[in-house]
Amino acid sequence: MTPALSAYRYALLSPGAPVQPNTFGVELTDPTMAAACVANLDPQHGGPAGAPAAVEAACRVVLPRPGTTLATLRPDADALGAMAVMAWRAAGLPVREAMATRIGRVGRMDRFERGPWPGPARADAPPDSWPGAELSAMSSCCFDDSLPMAERVARMSRWLALGELSEAHATAGAHAQAALARSVTEGSTFARLSAPAVALVHSEQRGALELGFRIAPIVVATHPFFCFPAGKCGPKHTVAVWEGEGLELFREVVVQHEPGWGGSAGIVGSPQSHPSILDPDTVLEVLIRCLPKRVPT
Repeated sequence: MTPALSAYRYALLSPGAPVQPNTFGVELTDPTMAAACVANLDPQHGGPAGAPAAVEAACRVVLPRPGTTLATLRPDADALGAMAVMAWRAAGLPVREAMATRIGRVGRMDRFERGPWPGPARADAPPDSWPGAELSAMSSCCFDDSLPMAERVARMSRWLALGELSEAHATAGAHAQAALARSVTEGSTFARLSAPAVALVHSEQRGALELGFRIAPIVVATHPFFCFPAGKCGPKHTVAVWEGEGLELFREVVVQHEPGWGGSAGIVGSPQSHPSILDPDTVLEVLIRCLPKRVPT
């Protein structure tokens, strides 16, 4: 472990699992688990549109004591980036301009902050390069379960501070796009316009949201056989808006149909611990009722 990471331990938790003492949560969206932590850094989930991402908030959060375990449920670039920033600060290292710029890029990616929807494009083409090759590579690294959590955070730290990318993950985004394109051609991935401004996507591949955004500015993406930590496999839904806001009411209402949904103003997902009991059409029906009168077009 590098000196810049040595102040803390790092853990990936399973939904509903017991939380060990001296744990600081990073985007722990399970209220019971979050309450068992000494604190939980999660400004977006349940927060207003435009709230800072965890990696941005980590630049000014009161740091936990050395030896604390930083833990999350979903090891994305925002959560692991926040851990890297906290450890960097705990080592007494400054967040310089280049690092702050990369932190901002992760934050904008996490908020889906990318300007007006550009309009429809070919649904059978590979997705656009959003969020870019570097962030795609780091996202792949963060989700690489062959690496210990400390190593994933270390690689995130090196990219934030120095712009270094591991060769193993540098082409991961391109490979994921190619796999998605093949699945479209083979018919295992499909996307269609299902309501004004809303696309339904069915896919087991990474990039389903980006495929949907080629059709509409709002996407309901379903992974039909997502494998959950407890071993069960089944539907996992994600609802997202191109401009990163507008799902506040949907987030409140969908939990009345199925507890465990959570997310931000721009992206909301079904439970992380088990397959969803809702089918895509039901999710779409709830979404349509909850959308603001003016949606991006």
